[in-house]
Amino acid sequence: MATRVVVIGAGPGGYVAAIRAAQLGAEVTVIERDNVGGTCLNWGCIPSKVMITTAELLDKFHRAHEFGLRLEGKVFPDMQRLMARKEKVIQDQAKGILDLLHHHKVRYLRGRGAIERQGLIAAQLDDGKTLEVPWDKLILAPGTQPCSFPAFPFDGQQILSSNDALCLNAFHNHKIAYILLMHQFCSLKHCSLNINSDDICCHKISDSWHQLN
Repeated sequence: MATRVVVIGAGPGGYVAAIRAAQLGAEVTVIERDNVGGTCLNWGCIPSKVMITTAELLDKFHRAHEFGLRLEGKVFPDMQRLMARKEKVIQDQAKGILDLLHHHKVRYLRGRGAIERQGLIAAQLDDGKTLEVPWDKLILAPGTQPCSFPAFPFDGQQILSSNDALCLNAFHNHKIAYILLMHQFCSLKHCSLNINSDDICCHKISDSWHQLN
């Protein structure tokens, strides 16, 4: 009988581990409550690079004269189309991951997994059903989520998490302050500097920590 492996989380750690376990002959189930790909694909590396590519292109348009080009009029970002392109890139890559799981005969469950007891996971599926999944080996790859300071909880309007910043439909004409807690904000700072050149404040965590406490 094949070893039964359950992986909770289908990010870069989870789905790669699941595929490798399947290649080694295990019977593998992956449980993921969100889209496959984890933070990297949905909220980190991939969407930030999509936005940076647009920002760099826009910056080159603004510096066209340096390259011997003369542009008539101005070039403006279209945030709604940029968000649509970002979502398409994410969905295309997510489909590739799902195809890989299917190719390696990995069972994929969309829902939330909870350890019931040794050797048993209860999966709360998106359709409301609960499925019991037995396991011999369990891999926990739950991923990450943005963490706010108690004094500055995320509100999606004035205080943004990295997730919020990747879903903006517009850059408003307000000062933007970044606390550089993670690499996404370093990338997003670069992006917003190019897309909207209004006042930008950047603070390293070491510079801001004393102010927050």
